[in-house]
Amino acid sequence: MIKKIISLGVLLVFMLAFTAGCGDGIKYKANIYHESFSNGYPLPTIINSVDELKALCIEFNAYALDKDSSTYSSKLNEKIRAYNNTYFTRKSLILCQFSVNRGSKFRIDRLRIEDDILFVDILFNRVSTLAMIDIWTVLIEIKKSDIVGVTAIRYQFDYNIDE
Repeated sequence: MIKKIISLGVLLVFMLAFTAGCGDGIKYKANIYHESFSNGYPLPTIINSVDELKALCIEFNAYALDKDSSTYSSKLNEKIRAYNNTYFTRKSLILCQFSVNRGSKFRIDRLRIEDDILFVDILFNRVSTLAMIDIWTVLIEIKKSDIVGVTAIRYQFDYNIDE
């Protein structure tokens, strides 16, 4: 009986130790908007300050700073203007913009780092064959300490039609 209890205890400790290293990747908050950041397509970009955010908006003629734009007061643009120096003290912002066929459904599955590259894993759980395209902008809020040493960002698309 004592051997069984010890065996179960060892097994439990082993299982806990094994699963402790299996995290869900980097913790983040993704704000997803069914609208365009700008007329251009910025590459996925890490933004570390208000000045960098403003420079990106100017470079791509973003709607967030254009008071004459019909989308100036959209939720996305209001969110972009809300980022301030306090936010960027400990956090970075990752801006992603991509297009998908209208009717497709997706989610940001996880963030992971390999070498010095941050991968944004995007899972499509329904892919439409419609010819029309929708533009999506994703603002990912992340701790600066989680992406130290990252020099590039890449998308990793995966298709799981069964979900």
